[in-house]
Amino acid sequence: MEPRYRVVSYGSFQTGDTDGLLEHGQFDDVKEAVRMAQVVVESSLRQDAAAANSSEELGRRYWDFGMIPVIWGEPRPDFDPYTYANQVAPLIWSEYIGRVTHQGTQSREVQWEQARARRDKVLLMRATALAAIKHRDQRRKDPEASPYVNHSIELARILTEEGGVTDTATLCAALLHDTLEDTETTPSELTAAFGPVVAGVVAEVSDDKSLPKAERKRLQVEHAAQISRRAKLVELADKIANLRDVANSPPPDWPLERRQEYFDWAKDVIDRLRGVHPRLEAVFDAAYRSRPQA
Repeated sequence: MEPRYRVVSYGSFQTGDTDGLLEHGQFDDVKEAVRMAQVVVESSLRQDAAAANSSEELGRRYWDFGMIPVIWGEPRPDFDPYTYANQVAPLIWSEYIGRVTHQGTQSREVQWEQARARRDKVLLMRATALAAIKHRDQRRKDPEASPYVNHSIELARILTEEGGVTDTATLCAALLHDTLEDTETTPSELTAAFGPVVAGVVAEVSDDKSLPKAERKRLQVEHAAQISRRAKLVELADKIANLRDVANSPPPDWPLERRQEYFDWAKDVIDRLRGVHPRLEAVFDAAYRSRPQA
């Protein structure tokens, strides 16, 4: 007989599992399943403790950075990982402080930097893996029909290499910027895996596909000045990448007029968010100088 309960988490897209889940165990007893979910929360808090400054902050950080366990099975147990994280955070924090005091070999500042760097790497790998999964059946419009995920990765490269952007939330949002708009990904899925900040930025740069294309383009121009700084950086990188693609490897069915119109529309968008990052704006201007000519 199949076990009644299965405990999985949405915090491990970096594992390479095809469904983006990490399996924690299967159980017949609901109490055992709940205890395993509690262990997942506790482990996540322990991994993040060095990046917090108090037990309260540790509990709050779980929303953005925690590994979120889900118990599948019926009847569904009454277990909320966020509530439990806040309940157990003081104990985990006390345990961490005791360990740091006992070891006394590294400053908390060094440990905090190490934990943050480790967490940032995990999030970026998670975002890259999820983008690859979500876009796996999609292709770009260039003559080579390049894998769509190449575009997502190119945005992150432009931001880091050409713009010097190191903010992890911005880079994750760049990698995921088309998932809401062009795949079956939901806002709640992004929130569960990356927290509300990354999910919010992706939502800001996503068009409403139920609207006509001309209206979507008009709204991008209209809203460009009102979106967050992170969203503006993603828009800049997106338009830079797209202008380069249209100039160097345009879709075969795009005549000259359509390519020129795209360049001019992209400039209208970027002109309304100028001032957010002069260095990347200069990169955009250089790309715009490749506007196709008759």
